[in-house]
Amino acid sequence: MQAALVTMGIIYLFAVLGFWAKRRFKERFHEATLTLVVVYLLHPFLAFWGLTRQSLSYESFSLPVIYFVIITVVSFLSLGLGKIYLQDPKDQSILAVNSVAGNVANIGIPLVLAVLGEEGVYHASLLTIANIFYLYTFGVFFYSRGSFSLKESFFNIFKLPVIWASMAAIFVNYFELPIPSSAQAPLQMGAYAGLVIQLILFGAYLCRIDFQQTNQQLLWMSTGIKTFVLPLASCFIIVLLPLSPVAKVVLFLELAVPMAVNNVNLASLYDCKPKQVAIGVLASSVLFAVLLPLYLWVAHRYIGDF
Repeated sequence: MQAALVTMGIIYLFAVLGFWAKRRFKERFHEATLTLVVVYLLHPFLAFWGLTRQSLSYESFSLPVIYFVIITVVSFLSLGLGKIYLQDPKDQSILAVNSVAGNVANIGIPLVLAVLGEEGVYHASLLTIANIFYLYTFGVFFYSRGSFSLKESFFNIFKLPVIWASMAAIFVNYFELPIPSSAQAPLQMGAYAGLVIQLILFGAYLCRIDFQQTNQQLLWMSTGIKTFVLPLASCFIIVLLPLSPVAKVVLFLELAVPMAVNNVNLASLYDCKPKQVAIGVLASSVLFAVLLPLYLWVAHRYIGDF
């Protein structure tokens, strides 16, 4: 657990750098430009690299599908809850997406590495791609709905290259098309660069947050679902799945990680209250650090021995 906490602290150092850069350079630091770089240029590398690292087996295919189904179902339930208690369509969209899309890459992969070693990293990498696929389909649709029509929101999904990069990677993997070893390093560089820059962007948005204008009801609803409801309710499903103990533990931990920093990127891209999204990511990250011993105890006691 100590190794996991140290890893989290080092990772969020990039967010601290983003916070400092925004305070230091002010308007010369353009978050919108970096958002476009991450969404349109670097995340396609992450999707393609993650889906072509290893041949797809039954478990490696079923695990991200199970993850995708779980967060999609909870997302629509959260949307229904938002329509009851929240008036602003943008707030409803934030609740639907921000309460389920987790930081499975920046936090999840290092956490799995610290807890399970290399054995669990491959599964965690696949869940990263499933999470990105959710964000760039349902996430894009919901975040767009605050500013675009239903038709425009749907077509916004296909305007982003991540979807096409994912489809290309699945095609390459399924037909076992060879990828030169010399191409692996550039693909990995692009993937990790996107993760680092989105952390820096997260810190920059935190620098501009006005806590007095934060929707407290939305904040606690979204963090409550992400921190307690999603991982602990999913635990009852995970123990029944026909997966290896390692895969089950990875699935549980990745459902428990805090909100995805990439939520801030998409909320900014579609003008859906990125500052509100950023404060949710911050709150869930703090709660996750506090509750990490509980998550590890539940995983060890009920899901798989490690």
